[in-house]
Amino acid sequence: MAWARAQAIPNGHHHGVALMRTTIVLAEDHELVRESIASLLREVPNFEVVGQCANGRQLLALVESVRPDVAVVDVSMPELNGIEAARQLREISPRTRVIALSAYTDEAYIRDMIDAGVVAYIIKSGAAKDLIQAIRTASRGRVYFSREIMDEANQIGAYGRAIGESAVRPL
Repeated sequence: MAWARAQAIPNGHHHGVALMRTTIVLAEDHELVRESIASLLREVPNFEVVGQCANGRQLLALVESVRPDVAVVDVSMPELNGIEAARQLREISPRTRVIALSAYTDEAYIRDMIDAGVVAYIIKSGAAKDLIQAIRTASRGRVYFSREIMDEANQIGAYGRAIGESAVRPL
């Protein structure tokens, strides 16, 4: 499969404003979950899934190749977990916004992913609309956390950490 160069491309107009396409890569080791997410995202206007992979090492190579706007990364993957992959992605493609996708809601995972550079943390048991909103929010340079982890995110100052500030803004 040939991968297209990922970039923001004008994709129609909405109320006179040009809409930009958001390019996305998915990293999830469970094929059924990954394919389901890809299928969901393909139905969202202006979202383009430009690549998929099953582990952290594949993710690094894919991001280096296609330079997507957003990478949706499972926290727990073989070969290179999502935490370490997110850290390395910042070096490979600094403008790619990383979204953590996780079954874990405990503070340690959230803190580790935020410290690794993610700008959104989505719980797998959440609604599909949460992932869609997280991608839209992250692609605009903003931070997003699932409702299920708001208390934990507030306790560790996740908003400020995710945007590199010492002062925490309310979620």
